[in-house]
Amino acid sequence: MVAVVGATTVLAGQPWLFPSLGPTAYLIAVYPELPTSRLYNCFVGHLVGLGSGFAAVAIFNAWNAPIVPLEDVTWPRMGAAAVAIGLTVFTNHLLRSGHPPAAATTLLVALGTFHTAWGAALVVIGVAILLVIGELLKLVMRVRRGSAKTPAP
Repeated sequence: MVAVVGATTVLAGQPWLFPSLGPTAYLIAVYPELPTSRLYNCFVGHLVGLGSGFAAVAIFNAWNAPIVPLEDVTWPRMGAAAVAIGLTVFTNHLLRSGHPPAAATTLLVALGTFHTAWGAALVVIGVAILLVIGELLKLVMRVRRGSAKTPAP
């Protein structure tokens, strides 16, 4: 799944591959039956993570604070990160869209990696590509399980 997202990233020249897709792909591949692996949870979870990250950056006015992986952590980024995680967990709980990798997405925003509407769009596109591939794989697995249960003529 990640290879497909990576290949489309290279072919399109767009950064659609980012760290929180890894845990999402893992959940879909290894635990497809879990609620956190459902299409709804994955998509809404990441959207909530994005929204929470941007809300927290706005609350702490951290728009121009240094990007954390590149420079030291500042108080605005630290506050934004803490609030973003809290908002993500709380909102996903309310929406019944729990998806732990969304916490990584919200940190990517709160810590400055994605800081524009275009950055948010890149995340949505990357998640969408991964989920399309994941749903196709789930379908293939269901069909294979069904044919394995059917006795041979």
